[in-house]
Amino acid sequence: MTPKYTEDKRLLGALDYIDDKFIAEVTEDYEIFDYVGKPTRKMRFRIARQYLIYAACLVLLACAMPIVSYIVPQIGELFGGNAGNIGDTETIDMSEFADMSERDLIEHVGKVPTKFQEIVEKNIFRKNFSSDDYVLAFVDNDEGDIIVYDKNCKVVDVINFENADPGIFGSYKIYRLSDGNYIKLGSYSSFYRSYRDSKTSERIENKAYVEVITSDGKTVFKTEFDIRNDLDTFYELDDGYVVAGWEQKWNDTVNQQYYIYKLDKSGNIVYQRSLDDVSEIECVDGELIVYTRQKQFMETIYIDVFRKHYLNDDLSTRDTVDGVAPNAYKSNRIEDYIPDFNAGYVSSVIYYDDFVLIISEHNTKQFEYVPMIYSSRPSYTETVYTAYTYDAEIIWRSAVDSTDYERLAEIKKEYEEEQERFKKWKNENE
Repeated sequence: MTPKYTEDKRLLGALDYIDDKFIAEVTEDYEIFDYVGKPTRKMRFRIARQYLIYAACLVLLACAMPIVSYIVPQIGELFGGNAGNIGDTETIDMSEFADMSERDLIEHVGKVPTKFQEIVEKNIFRKNFSSDDYVLAFVDNDEGDIIVYDKNCKVVDVINFENADPGIFGSYKIYRLSDGNYIKLGSYSSFYRSYRDSKTSERIENKAYVEVITSDGKTVFKTEFDIRNDLDTFYELDDGYVVAGWEQKWNDTVNQQYYIYKLDKSGNIVYQRSLDDVSEIECVDGELIVYTRQKQFMETIYIDVFRKHYLNDDLSTRDTVDGVAPNAYKSNRIEDYIPDFNAGYVSSVIYYDDFVLIISEHNTKQFEYVPMIYSSRPSYTETVYTAYTYDAEIIWRSAVDSTDYERLAEIKKEYEEEQERFKKWKNENE
């Protein structure tokens, strides 16, 4: 393992001693790429100046390779379009965010294979959902497109949402179908929307749904469900589709159930079933298998008792086998089966023949300038890519900065305005 970046604070401290003339010479042929959002010349100059300074310093201090591998990818992405989600509405002085010395950065392990280097450096899989042999990566732009990759990182399709509501990525899951179309699973949601002008609010309720769409965003069918479900599991069968998920926990939820639905190719619900204590569900050769788990007291401790249920086409139980647990790596919470996992919140798991790629979001440091009205503190973040063997041994691990600097700049501005109001109030009342 390489040392943590936080163990050497000399790198950024040396920036103050680099001569601007030397930097100009080093970077005189540096090309500034077109920036998404068409920034002004002033914006490009300010961002370029900050990062060219870092580039020159990194050349001089090349011995600090872990930091080089962490920061350098951000330079290209800033000019290419999506580092730190920096938008085109405001020029951000990146120097105030440059200090990495106090961030709890993940330790890098091994070497990233060649075919994954671009994915890690450009953080292509940061917002993605893996679906069997495909990885669907959300593109953070106004159109809300999704780029579909195969597992070898080649683009196989682009989903255009111009003719359909893309929704909020993360509120639904999407799978590629055998006919080239896509199926979206949307969870139930309910919230109140307030209107400042009228000082009123209304309840917004979105039903759980299944929607089949073409790659250009046209809807083939959409089926809504009356039960407040988190639909998060999908299987395609010869004669239809199976979707499943837990009933959401609300104050009036009496006995939380796991619901399984079978739909025909037109989207009609043909069978439905609810169960208790579901641990996992899988489909093997077209047959649905459900694992249940219950706590059982044995002498002085509670242990998990698993049962494996084979379902018929109509979702009734064909057979049950006691004492069989699901594959740990197929769990919805894979981090529970890796004792030393410390890379943050798991956002996606991609399965390969001889290893598993886990993509997670890791908070590296809480943001310092937060208004008092905020109920939680935002953080600097990094996206971590970790490859594990099926025996839970790390093969390689790397990370790239994923902090939303534009949002942090907005929060800091709110904080400073709040402080000014407080000082004014204090002066007026002294």
